[in-house]
Amino acid sequence: MNVIASRDDIHTPTRQQQVASSLRPNFCQDLSDSICFYKTFSSATPNSLKIPRFIDHFINGTKTPMLLINTGNKNAQIGVKHKRLHQNWRDFILEHRLQHNETLVFVPEYENIFTVLVFDDTGVENIFPWYHTFNIYSNA
Repeated sequence: MNVIASRDDIHTPTRQQQVASSLRPNFCQDLSDSICFYKTFSSATPNSLKIPRFIDHFINGTKTPMLLINTGNKNAQIGVKHKRLHQNWRDFILEHRLQHNETLVFVPEYENIFTVLVFDDTGVENIFPWYHTFNIYSNA
């Protein structure tokens, strides 16, 4: 006897998911409130980074919108042209010393403002000098 399951038979528990930065403990974003996206950096196209079409609703209607990109305590204004991060993008790459296959997670905070978390090719979040340093004390 063959058993066929339909989509209606599958029940998945709904969980609230959050994205947080280990280096910015005050930053925590509920994923149900916004849509994050990630892109893998390719050294083959260092002068621009393609962004998804659905990001249009986060960008205002000007012809050449600028996005404010936050990493730690540092901000960068990046120009968007033809669905690509373009103006000042090269400076961002150099300042963050992005390497081939590193992953950037873009989390929208407000219109035109994103927090970017950078992970190396092993999945470890990159630590930049401009991030706060926290000391953990233990009595153990």
